[in-house]
Amino acid sequence: MLLELKEIEAGYGKKSVLFGLSMNVKEGQMMALVGPNGAGKTTTLRVIAGQIHPNRGSVLFRGKDISQMMPHLVAQNGVSLVPQGSRVFTSLTVYENLEMGGFQIKDSNEFRESLEGIYRLFPVLEERKSQWAGTLSGGEQQMLAIGRGLMSRPKLLLLDEPSTGLAPKVLHELMKTIVAVKEKMNTSILIVEQNVNEVLKVADEAYVMKLGRIVCYEQCAETLLYDDKLRKAYLS
Repeated sequence: MLLELKEIEAGYGKKSVLFGLSMNVKEGQMMALVGPNGAGKTTTLRVIAGQIHPNRGSVLFRGKDISQMMPHLVAQNGVSLVPQGSRVFTSLTVYENLEMGGFQIKDSNEFRESLEGIYRLFPVLEERKSQWAGTLSGGEQQMLAIGRGLMSRPKLLLLDEPSTGLAPKVLHELMKTIVAVKEKMNTSILIVEQNVNEVLKVADEAYVMKLGRIVCYEQCAETLLYDDKLRKAYLS
């Protein structure tokens, strides 16, 4: 097991958002985390990434408890979060954004290999490496955000709503690329996504959240697409 969340309770100040949340992600897996707005999906990712420390419970990554680690130490341990909204450094070039993602890499050969891997996944980023990130299209900025998150060669990539602001055709191509990340870079993925029709087609397994709790787990994610009762209750 790559990631284990055990009885997590967390929130913001006095406001609780997660209530006894437990879930797992296996090595080499793409796990979808879906549910209605306000379910606590983004908060879950922030807990894993060390941005929020749980009040109770533990986050185990490769057997190590990381629940009270600072975010940069969580990243050093192999977890990378790509937040919602294609957050790139608009006043930096594409290359400089990727360079920021690889700031922890000290070996120049390792940095070059990581960069070349990103360019193979996203050829458009190599074509536009000298271009200001703020001038990229929405889809290209999302690719850049994911590429930056992959520069450190994480074992687990956390993706928060990668479809935000993207046209359906662009989203479809992005999902295919996310699958390639898992298969070609040996990176496990936990993806939060409102567009359930797209994400459940490509994810291996899925958890459904509602009001800070896991209400359903499905070993075949695509099965959820055809469960009318579940869709009406939690996914619509």
